[in-house]
Amino acid sequence: MTIEKAKIPAKLLKIEANSQLVAQAVRVYLSNQRSAHAKTKTRGEVNKTTAKMYKQKGTGRARHGAYSAPIFVGGGVAFGPTGEQNYHKGLSKSQNRLAMISALGLKSKVVWTMTEFEKIKGTKEANKELVKSELAGKKTLLVLGAKELKYGKMFRNLAQVEVANSLDVNTYQIMKSQQLLFTEAAFEEVVKKYVD
Repeated sequence: MTIEKAKIPAKLLKIEANSQLVAQAVRVYLSNQRSAHAKTKTRGEVNKTTAKMYKQKGTGRARHGAYSAPIFVGGGVAFGPTGEQNYHKGLSKSQNRLAMISALGLKSKVVWTMTEFEKIKGTKEANKELVKSELAGKKTLLVLGAKELKYGKMFRNLAQVEVANSLDVNTYQIMKSQQLLFTEAAFEEVVKKYVD
């Protein structure tokens, strides 16, 4: 296996990175990973007696009809999460494309490509090659081509390596990684999809 610095297309280097859009793309991705688990009980759901707290008139105090009111300890929660919140956000195709181009531009100094990786037979050998190339111990995103995904088995057990498909890789994965390692086919696919 041979690992070397990637030849970044001049067209990509000429494009000015939009760091604000990159941050937005990361925010959208993380928001879309959320699911609404939090839920509080309303005054109609808490287990409290329905008896009136004290008589309506004559006490000199404000009138109250239930122990389950939100102002009392143990009462229901007003305006709390219902478990039905929708955290979904979106980016347009053009925004997503520009965010990816910007992320690749910002990370252009740590982009590597590898060849002849098919000859590697196991995780141990794969780790040796990463050590040899001084990539071991760093958060590395390994991007494989659409027809190369079966080779991800060699790398997926390495603690600092995340394996991604060139057709699905996103801005968040690129930005959180210290090093980007592409197969030649994967790099061509990503450049064709987002830059050309």
